Amino acid sequence: MKRVLAISASALMIGASAAGFATQIEPGEAFGAAAAKLPLSELRLDAEKRFADVDVNRDGFISRDEFAAQAVVTASLARFNGAVVVEGLYTSYISLPAGMGGPINAGERTRIDAVARADFPHIAGDDGQIDRGEWVRHKLTQFAAIDFNHDGALSHDELTVFAMSMARFSLNAV
Repeated sequence: MKRVLAISASALMIGASAAGFATQIEPGEAFGAAAAKLPLSELRLDAEKRFADVDVNRDGFISRDEFAAQAVVTASLARFNGAVVVEGLYTSYISLPAGMGGPINAGERTRIDAVARADFPHIAGDDGQIDRGEWVRHKLTQFAAIDFNHDGALSHDELTVFAMSMARFSLNAV
């Protein structure tokens, strides 16, 4: 029993240290410059680059499992880092609102996975898989839905909505 308590206490101390360390790092130190504006062209490049990362088995298509996994991984990384990274011509980041970072719990992972699996058929179409073109169109559709003033770039509040969306937060969370 004493050993279990000692291990638990050690784990808590390590977790607290890691959490403190994670909150001390500014996103810009690791992810390039903060994005003041995200043009559509940058998101298109990011989508093109990320397709290969999401297509884990390298068959040229994203399966339902790969799609759900990328949703969970993207949300987890965004929340842990407190920012969403965009890799266009330049690497930049979009910070989440203060206090919205941190690890996701098992319930949230399950919810994100379930929502992604439910969204998958709408993107994949009849063949049940997402090709590169469908992936890029999906990302551009997400962009268009957030580009409230339809100027072809995300700025100010639109960037916050974009980051929250990638981190899979509800807009009611802000």
